[in-house]
Amino acid sequence: MRIARDLHDELTPMLTQAFMCVDVCSNRYGAAVADFLAPSKEILGEAINRMADIIKNLDDSRVLERGLKQSVLKVLEQYRELQQLQFTFNYTVKKELPRAVTLGFYRILLELVQNTIKHAHASAIEVQIWEWRSFLFFYYKDNGANAWLPLNPEGTGLKSLQHRIELLGGIYESRRNGKDFQFRIPLKPVKNGSL
Repeated sequence: MRIARDLHDELTPMLTQAFMCVDVCSNRYGAAVADFLAPSKEILGEAINRMADIIKNLDDSRVLERGLKQSVLKVLEQYRELQQLQFTFNYTVKKELPRAVTLGFYRILLELVQNTIKHAHASAIEVQIWEWRSFLFFYYKDNGANAWLPLNPEGTGLKSLQHRIELLGGIYESRRNGKDFQFRIPLKPVKNGSL
């Protein structure tokens, strides 16, 4: 999966490099510097471990075992600890969702969070998933200064999101100010389970 690759190939090496620099300085410049840098070294070590946990959470079997609500909540909590990204999450769905819907919604969320971190430089996001009549709705918003969605409407990221929505039989509904993303899908079995 592209998000797992990005996290593994881009963010993890950056965190590891920062950890190594702090470690070298701690060992090279005496006890006073080592004491000063100890909290940073501990934070970076924890961030590397958290990143590994997030990459593991991209495993489909874990997502299906937990269910959509708990999987979304877990990954949002991990991003809050790793990136200081605050979140509001509301989930009001009564029925157990089909496999394809669970994985589709989860992957869409990961794509959106990754874009928020990479492009919007936001400090908070809002996620809502709810059912109404015969539809399931997904709403996402961040408070970033940069409106990342319209920067490249033909870009790979947005096309990927739209493709995932189409596979679920859904309709992409809004992009009001570049920070809002909403779609809906019919609450019925999905014929095309390939996401």
